[in-house]
Amino acid sequence: MTLTQPGQAMLKGLPCPDCAITLTLTHGQHLVLTEVAHGTPTERITQRLRAGQNAVRTSTDRDRAGADAIRDVVQALGATGRPHAVDVACRTKLLVPPRLRPPEDGIPEPLRRTAELLADGLEVRPIARKLGLAVETVNARLKRLRKALGVENSPNLIFCLHAIGELPVHHPCPCRPRRARNR
Repeated sequence: MTLTQPGQAMLKGLPCPDCAITLTLTHGQHLVLTEVAHGTPTERITQRLRAGQNAVRTSTDRDRAGADAIRDVVQALGATGRPHAVDVACRTKLLVPPRLRPPEDGIPEPLRRTAELLADGLEVRPIARKLGLAVETVNARLKRLRKALGVENSPNLIFCLHAIGELPVHHPCPCRPRRARNR
């Protein structure tokens, strides 16, 4: 089972400035990634795949079609999870977030740093260790950020932070081994 259909168009991102590798996605993968970036729940993505709205592979388990398609997109981008996949896609211009206005009071540095680590592919526990915080504090920071931006989940949070220019355009390359970057 593959996501690529015969004759399906491929979308290319910008080459990595560190290694010149260019990430590519099929049109169907791009549609799934766009849904993830906009905060669409997995169940809704599954419904759309079952309805045949995307040119993506169909899962043998039709109830898992959305989860399988999302997993395939995350793997195609070399990401560790959905927020990291959205970050990689934004940095390589596979996704171009709309221009949004930042909140009037701005994003405090501790919240921005927490979100930057999430975008870099770390999960909550490693973020807490890296920042010397309790897991509950990291979760509270992410919840506060989601509320400030009016988003429901972490991938959509990362997409919105790119849209308001709060995440750096170039930070650690998505093509480097994950273990080396997270230490």
